[in-house]
Amino acid sequence: TGGILAMATSSPFDPNTPYVLDSVSEEKLRAAGLTEGSDEYRAKRRELMEIMWSNKAVSEIYEPGSTFKIMTVSTALDLGVASMTDTFSCHGYYTVGGWRIKCHKAGGHGSGFSLAYGLQMSCNPTMMQLSERIGAENFYRYVEKFGYFRKTGIDLPSEGSTLFHKLENIGPTELATASFGQRFKVSIVGQLTAVAAVAKGGIAVTPHVVERVTDASGATVSRFSSGDAVRVIDREVAALVSQVLEEGVSGTGGAKNARVDGYKVAAKTGTSQKFDILDENGNSYLRIGSTVAYAPSDSSGIAVILVVDEPTG
Repeated sequence: TGGILAMATSSPFDPNTPYVLDSVSEEKLRAAGLTEGSDEYRAKRRELMEIMWSNKAVSEIYEPGSTFKIMTVSTALDLGVASMTDTFSCHGYYTVGGWRIKCHKAGGHGSGFSLAYGLQMSCNPTMMQLSERIGAENFYRYVEKFGYFRKTGIDLPSEGSTLFHKLENIGPTELATASFGQRFKVSIVGQLTAVAAVAKGGIAVTPHVVERVTDASGATVSRFSSGDAVRVIDREVAALVSQVLEEGVSGTGGAKNARVDGYKVAAKTGTSQKFDILDENGNSYLRIGSTVAYAPSDSSGIAVILVVDEPTG
């Protein structure tokens, strides 16, 4: 339904002392090497404080990584340019626009495997080959259909906005990297909202915290309304993608750790690099690990996203 049941940001930040930086932020301030009391020091401290205060699930944007592969596969199936039984090959990389773009599995996934297997094993070359079939215009159109180019409408402040390529700037390389969720940024709640559309059988949802407002007597003053149902992808496509994701969890797919006994859980993991922070050689070294999951049901369902910013393990 889009109703938010729980939302949390794990942080040492203490709301009772809002102007005291947490230990992580203090270390970043020291590492900046600025003179205490200088304008630059005060500006950096204010910046870290605002980051510390933020509701990261709503306001921050990130590269979704392989959780976006749900959208790429759904798009290809909805357009009819692929089926789950189509076969693919992966040698650990795929060459696009003169660039050799790697798969997470250095040795590759082999040859002759199905699209279903490619999604469950999170194969980058499979997604890049799909994106070539989809084409830049259709890919862009479905990114829009999944709601990434507009705010979700959640009833919380400071929602982050998507950063994506302009259509005219999407060449073969941009299309390839976008197919597995890199080189663009979305909000965390925006990514969950897109996934929820697949979980709901292809119908868009509006995330919301407030279900209804009542007066002192308990009478309802106003109630949340999602408006008219908007179809994003075909119902059968959504059901097929959910089935494949669930079989990956119950089987040997990359998201098998999301298995919960007694429940059918569909899930997809993702890892993305952070390209806005580089080392002295200009290489990205920080990453974001995430998982989206949902427990589908004919009458109801729960969808969850977990995002770990700069995991160290």
